[in-house]
Amino acid sequence: MPPAAGAPMAARDPANGGCYYGWMLQGEALFQDLEPSHPLLTALPITGPGCFETFPHAITWDLRGGHATAANKRAQGYELLEQAGIDLASLTSIDRIDAALCCLAVLLSSPSRRRGKILPCL
Repeated sequence: MPPAAGAPMAARDPANGGCYYGWMLQGEALFQDLEPSHPLLTALPITGPGCFETFPHAITWDLRGGHATAANKRAQGYELLEQAGIDLASLTSIDRIDAALCCLAVLLSSPSRRRGKILPCL
């Protein structure tokens, strides 16, 4: 996978110091590590193990029927997670809320969910 295209070159260099884009670089490294056994999914239907990137705001937008705002992302994320029966006690930052929303999206789209089996994710 190529370097994160939107990141300035200086931000791509970990020797840069305060690398604002560090989270992007870590995600890119994870995709590269997973590639041999879980290639990046590029088409449907899914025929085997794979990985894909999720976007918490897009998940919130979809689950709220197109009514989501960045200004209310914490409250809207909490609301969706609470409706799904997820324990909110450990979701102490927006990063954890975002991660939980991504996990919820996987649960809602998984074949085991469609068969009525929900595996714990959080």
